[in-house]
Amino acid sequence: MEKIENMIGKRLFSLNFYKDLKLPLGKMSLTKDFVNETRGDIYPVIESSDGLCEKVSGGKYSVNGEVTRLIGRHIPYCTYEMTFDSLNGAGGFSFILPDEKIFAGLKNDGKKLSLVFFDGSKKETFETDLAFAKGTSLLVTARKKNLDCYIKTNGFPQYFCTFCSDSFENIEYSKVFEKCSSCVSILGEGVLSDASFYIDCGISQADIRPIRYENGEILIENGKVFLTASIRMQAECYQGIFAWVPGTADFQLVGALFYDAGDGMWGNDVAASMMYDRNEKVWKLWVCSFSHGHILGHARFESDVRFGVNLLDISLMEKMEDGDENSFLSKMSDEDPDFIYDEKSGKWYMSICRAVTGHDSREYHYFFFESDNAFSGYRFIGRTSCGGAETGGSLLMIDGRLIFACGACFDKRAEYRIYDLFDVDHCTRMRFDYDDGGFRGWGTIIPIKYGNRERFFHLTFDRAGGSDYTWSYGNIYCFELLEE
Repeated sequence: MEKIENMIGKRLFSLNFYKDLKLPLGKMSLTKDFVNETRGDIYPVIESSDGLCEKVSGGKYSVNGEVTRLIGRHIPYCTYEMTFDSLNGAGGFSFILPDEKIFAGLKNDGKKLSLVFFDGSKKETFETDLAFAKGTSLLVTARKKNLDCYIKTNGFPQYFCTFCSDSFENIEYSKVFEKCSSCVSILGEGVLSDASFYIDCGISQADIRPIRYENGEILIENGKVFLTASIRMQAECYQGIFAWVPGTADFQLVGALFYDAGDGMWGNDVAASMMYDRNEKVWKLWVCSFSHGHILGHARFESDVRFGVNLLDISLMEKMEDGDENSFLSKMSDEDPDFIYDEKSGKWYMSICRAVTGHDSREYHYFFFESDNAFSGYRFIGRTSCGGAETGGSLLMIDGRLIFACGACFDKRAEYRIYDLFDVDHCTRMRFDYDDGGFRGWGTIIPIKYGNRERFFHLTFDRAGGSDYTWSYGNIYCFELLEE
């Protein structure tokens, strides 16, 4: 077989996931009449007005009056969605804290729709140019103090505004959000055909890596590869886990991962490198902790956290104050870590993307380290020297060779590089039939065995910008690396 660096990437497909992959967390079931149910209070009434009239029939929930019903516990980074058959007044979601109520909803005055918000200290209204139509949906995505509001018509959600509430101060701490309930509220006349909440895939995705075994072999179950990828929102992000049928456009959102560094905060950190170590029978992970000063953290754990919403306890890497940038200490702005175990040498190898002073005042190079264990005792063995802004690097074992693949350069399209781990003074530039997904690209090579053959896929994303937020990014691309 030809060396991987001599192959050419042929485009298989490209995709844009815009809030359309979901990990369901709860919903309001409209198949039974919960209003008149006497043997169970499935959606308890939190608040209601005098003369309230409610009915559940034919998969619809009809309200005339004012009512707030519990739907579940609030989880930061969750999206809440409700769909209206009709609305005269306001309908939306309330978040109930011990001493506060926050409401974000859709209002129909018979002319144009508006988005409304209130908490204990303020009220806000955002006017739209949309008229109400049957099947209109409201989406409210939470992220710490902010609530991003979308209106979905004809199956497509459109972003309109963000409401910020000081009442959600420190909502990312479990001791705060565990006391917060999420509710469905109708203020007026309305008919709901759906109300649910879920973790979604955001407006775009980035930082794609396969979950592997310790030696770099891809972990495959039931024909699916599992990928860690950061979920980008209107602003901010968090770690998603996706299941993918290699070579196809079949992606599923199966999990979300958060991190506690001992302070009780659910850190929404990303760029995880995650593996199952078969020798020790434990899972291992390195991650970039943006929420703790843009340094690295690591964890080992026994349970499988690929599915559902999970919280990991992480240990933060010791910070580098002033010293040798080749040392194994976390320098502020370190990111995109990766690690692998070499069975022949019995050594762990790790790569760290580190900001350095270069020709353009600030560059990003990769630094490589070697150790006898996965999380400590590393010694410096080299750094890349081809210049530019390298990022998204992965350590790979292909045909018995330890190689390193990464993206590079803000000003060059599809600048992907391959290094021999033990000769990082030279690199080979990968080639593609269409040069999309570049500009300091993140190139993930995924080798998959098919019977007696092996196929090599290359997953990447571009930086088109899903929103005005600098780090929102854009689209996903899949290539297959083929011999010429």
